[in-house]
Amino acid sequence: AAQRAGVEYHRPKRLNFKVAIGVPVVAAVLTIAVVLGHAFQVSRTAEVMLQKAQQAEQQGNKEDAIRFYTHYVNYAPKDYPVFSKLALLVADRIRSTSHPRQLVEAFNVLEKAAQQDPDNLEVLRRLADICQKIGRWEQAANHLARLRKDFPDDSSLGLQLGECQIQLEKYREALATFREVIARDPAYLKAYVALANLLREKLQDPDQADSWINQMAAKNPKSIKALVERARYFHRAKQLNAAAEDIRRALEMSPQNVEVLVAAAEFAIDNKAYDCL
Repeated sequence: AAQRAGVEYHRPKRLNFKVAIGVPVVAAVLTIAVVLGHAFQVSRTAEVMLQKAQQAEQQGNKEDAIRFYTHYVNYAPKDYPVFSKLALLVADRIRSTSHPRQLVEAFNVLEKAAQQDPDNLEVLRRLADICQKIGRWEQAANHLARLRKDFPDDSSLGLQLGECQIQLEKYREALATFREVIARDPAYLKAYVALANLLREKLQDPDQADSWINQMAAKNPKSIKALVERARYFHRAKQLNAAAEDIRRALEMSPQNVEVLVAAAEFAIDNKAYDCL
C-alpha cells in the first residue's frame, strides 16, 4: 500500500536480543569485578597494616604500633580483639603527668573496646583505672564491682572500689568493702589504712580508726611497712608519741630501710624533733 501511494517504506528494525541482554550483563560483571577488586585491595592493605603493627609491637615501638593498628581497624572495624589490643596500647601511654586530653582519648577508646569486647577483663580493668583518673566514680565503681565477681581475691580491686564509694559519699558501703578485703587478705596493709582514714575523717570515729590501725600491726608483727604505715597514721592524727615509738622500732628492725628513713625524716622535719628518734 505504501508503494502504491508512492511513499518509501522502511521495515522496522528487529530488536537485537543478544545486545539487549549482553550489555547489562557485561556492565554487571564489570561492576562486580570492580567491587571484588576493591575488596581485595582493602583486605590486602589491612593485612599489611596488621603485620606492620604486630612487628612494631614486638620491637617495643608502641607509637608505631598504635598508628598501624589504628589504620588496620579502620579497614577491619569488626576485628574487636585487635581493637582491644589498640585500646590497651593507648592506655599504656598514660602517666601521672599525662595531659587531660590523653586521659579522655584513652577513656574513649577503652570504653568502645569494652562495649565491643565485653569479656575482655583486662580492657575493663584499664577502663576502671581511667574512670578513676578522670573522676567518673560511678562508672568506675560499676566496672570494679563486675571485676570483683571474677577476681574476688584481688585486694587491689576492693581497695579501688572502696575509694570510689568514698568519692560517691557511700561511706558505709566503703566500710564494708574495706572490711571484706581485710578479712580475705589480712596482709594487705592499704586496706587497713584506707579503713582507718575513713573512720577518722568521714565517719568521725577515731576510736574505731585507731583500733583498726592497731590490728594492722598486730596481724603483721614482722612487717616493717606496717610499723611505718601506722607511724604515718599516728603522725597525721597528731598522736606524736605513738608515731615516734613506731618509727624508733622500725629503725631498730631495719636501720638502712629507705622507707623507714624517709618516714623518720618527715616526722623529724614536720615536728622539729631531730633528737627524739
